[in-house]
Amino acid sequence: MNNSNFENFIEYNTAENSVNVPFGRTAEYYLKNHPLLKNICLKSQSRKKTPELVKEGIITIERVEGAVDFIEWRTKTGQTKSTNRIDDIVKLTEKGEELVKQIEAGVKKR
Repeated sequence: MNNSNFENFIEYNTAENSVNVPFGRTAEYYLKNHPLLKNICLKSQSRKKTPELVKEGIITIERVEGAVDFIEWRTKTGQTKSTNRIDDIVKLTEKGEELVKQIEAGVKKR
């Protein structure tokens, strides 16, 4: 299957500023070719990059309640923490959208 076939399975919803990507090779293709993730090595056991991007204000994570293995807890400082699951919704903030535009224009590298 060539790359153009993967694009056919990706559904962009501009009204909600979201994207629906099926599991498997199409998801791998989408993540591999997303400008924000161009130079980042994603590992299934690595939780390092997501918290960094959240702290930098580039992305937000919306939890899907009822997702398999969803666990949420409060720390001693009152901060809410939860597990990262494939059902989580990752959204770009305005800062993130601007960063993607700069990366696409070749102004910045990530």
